[in-house]
Amino acid sequence: MADASPRLPPLSNRPISHQSSHQTGRTVTIAEAHDETKAAPAGSAFFNAVGKMSKPLQGDSGETAAGSRWKLAMKKAQAIKLPEKKSQAWLLDAHPLFHGTSKEVRQELWAYIHHIGLPPDEQSHTISSDIFEEEITVRPDRMLLKQGEDVPEKMLGLILLRKEDEEAFEILYNGVPLVDAETEAEQMIRGVAGQEVAFGISTKCIYSVRVKSEPEHGLFFIHSDELNFVLQRHRKDRQLLESRVRTSATNFIKAWTERYSSRVPIRLFANMPNDFKAAVVKKMSVQIYAAGSLICKEQAPAESCIYVHSGDADVIKAGVPVYGGTLRNGLRQKAWQPWWGMLELTGASPQNVANVRATTDCMVWELTTSNAAHLEEEFPNEFVFFPQSGLSTTADDCSFG
Repeated sequence: MADASPRLPPLSNRPISHQSSHQTGRTVTIAEAHDETKAAPAGSAFFNAVGKMSKPLQGDSGETAAGSRWKLAMKKAQAIKLPEKKSQAWLLDAHPLFHGTSKEVRQELWAYIHHIGLPPDEQSHTISSDIFEEEITVRPDRMLLKQGEDVPEKMLGLILLRKEDEEAFEILYNGVPLVDAETEAEQMIRGVAGQEVAFGISTKCIYSVRVKSEPEHGLFFIHSDELNFVLQRHRKDRQLLESRVRTSATNFIKAWTERYSSRVPIRLFANMPNDFKAAVVKKMSVQIYAAGSLICKEQAPAESCIYVHSGDADVIKAGVPVYGGTLRNGLRQKAWQPWWGMLELTGASPQNVANVRATTDCMVWELTTSNAAHLEEEFPNEFVFFPQSGLSTTADDCSFG
């Protein structure tokens, strides 16, 4: 597959208290952050603009509902422990996301840390997962980020927790947590949210992030514009952070799919035994591609096939769309439509026969020739139809003229 290197892109009424080296602490209210579509100004100008929204509105009749909410926001913010500047610097020094980064980049980012509060609890709500039969109860008012949705502009960046509060975040994929806290701790970077979009790994949230408990020290935020501003001068630190964020995300998805393999809907293997489906999931690696990224490059050496588990990808050979134009997984699609690369997997072609480019964020699973051989050895009866059907489909849909 092509290199999945990311491209770095240039909190529901809730009280927010900002404090940084270039701005004194104050409290503002961000209105309808999740519903707002208008882009906000970048950097400090953004927070100044938000500040105007926090002023209580008063008419001839006295204090309005907005003014009352503003007072509640002030009271909420006062209950949060605002850290000293040294504590803010320590936040980055001790945070696992920034392990191994230079002292210079941590010092520069320290200047852009903003301290933020949390919205009040609201009524619980029940949603249904499209993979699991049972309904999953979550609290949408405690959702900072929601899987498959855009990150609200006012939350576009890194949302951080101090080490003492790192368990306040719960990660859910398809509405379900990994359950095994020890495994989750091994795969995820603790105490951070929004990193995949902030670093250009994806354009939408890969999974949901819920605040399951009140962090004693509140949340801390670095806007992506300010993050980009600093990291453009620290290439090695940027590469380290991007690689760490990508690896963490793919490892979490991989651990989740292995844990729930019997309920992961791979339609091609719908009639196969669960042990075979579990083995397939275990043998395949996971990659995340942001919209516009090249997944497979035409004529590049290849010994694998891919399965687009989520998202859409176009197959293009010599500038012409092939294979019906799009690789897509869904109930209305053919079971083979999200698959590509059987010629490469079987050795019939030593190179990629076409370009494959993500048109939306894509979760792509890859099966290499060596892992396919292990599957064939372990499950000869189940595996035998796999490459044959794939070869037939690929040959029918792709022109080699």
